[in-house]
Amino acid sequence: MANSRSPTTPHISPLEFGVLVLGSFIGLGIFQFPRELVMDAGPDALYGYLLECAGAYLALWLLLMVARLHQGASEPQVLRRYLGIFAWPIEMIAVLGHVALAIAVIANFGFVLRTFFLMSMPFWVAETPLLGTALFAVWYGMAPMARLMELVILPTMGLSILIGIMLFPQGQYAFSMIPSTEIMIPRILSGAYHQAYIFVGIEAAPLMYPYLRPQNRKEGERAAHLLFLGAFVAFLWGFFLIISATGPDFLITLQWPGISALRLVSISGLIVNKIGLLVVVLWGLFVLAFIAIRLWAVVHYSMAAIQRTGMTTYRIVACAAMLLIGLLAQRITNIAQLTHIFQSYLLPFYIGYLFLIPLIMLAGYAVTHRKRRTASVNT
Repeated sequence: MANSRSPTTPHISPLEFGVLVLGSFIGLGIFQFPRELVMDAGPDALYGYLLECAGAYLALWLLLMVARLHQGASEPQVLRRYLGIFAWPIEMIAVLGHVALAIAVIANFGFVLRTFFLMSMPFWVAETPLLGTALFAVWYGMAPMARLMELVILPTMGLSILIGIMLFPQGQYAFSMIPSTEIMIPRILSGAYHQAYIFVGIEAAPLMYPYLRPQNRKEGERAAHLLFLGAFVAFLWGFFLIISATGPDFLITLQWPGISALRLVSISGLIVNKIGLLVVVLWGLFVLAFIAIRLWAVVHYSMAAIQRTGMTTYRIVACAAMLLIGLLAQRITNIAQLTHIFQSYLLPFYIGYLFLIPLIMLAGYAVTHRKRRTASVNT
């Protein structure tokens, strides 16, 4: 179940694959966006956003190309084919990385909830429902999880874009979107780097690729590219609306710019009279999808590392991973600590891993392909 697909395992549709790719990254940085970008890049923030999107799209294209070249073999299988026993440390690093990302997103969402709802709310009150629902999402395997994510992510994305329209009357600083004519490369690079976590998680794309039917893989890749473009447009839309409503000077003082901007909008008659508070709950669905995909990835790599298959082992590993994530997330005591750990240690390591692993797989494919061609010529 982890290191190879069973012929009887249900497949996922191209749209479900695209939705899973979208859900693999959209839940982590959505609450802070575009604070770091504006704080570092200043008037060149738009250039920084375009640069980080180009880098993320390059990574997605590279990951899908590697998955296509290996004809649907899972990533652990490919690494073991090329690296042998040395693939095991990489699998363990991947497990730790996905655990760290799950801890980061659930701790971050806990801080958001405590900021806007109950200041004294214990972490476990926010964590338990999220982790329990994420465990339920992955309990029956990839195909049911994909169907659930499709029902959750697309409506939430569409509703978030529509809610953003309500910020239009608050747009007093639309001129702030105009980029500077004096382009400062270091400032742009710094902004793009520190805001790059809005796409962290995209490395899970090739893990889910084998669940596509062979005849549907091109459509699945197309769906992933189109939904990535949709995320690009949605973040750009949010970038414009948030800066227009708050202005760049005030924006950098806000810990959660999108939520704070939407709290300017009130609609009488709603149970939640501030739209920003409603969006906190709505975006919690993105967080749920992110955690579920991380949990599934931890199980996927763990079962490949221990060379075990079967649904019983799958569920035991999933439960153990959920408990580990929940316990470690409570060790993050404040948002400054989380931001420091993530940007100082996890982000640079993640970017290196994101590009290094597919390049190793490409190099292995090139060497193997050359050997086969030489052998066929000699015979």
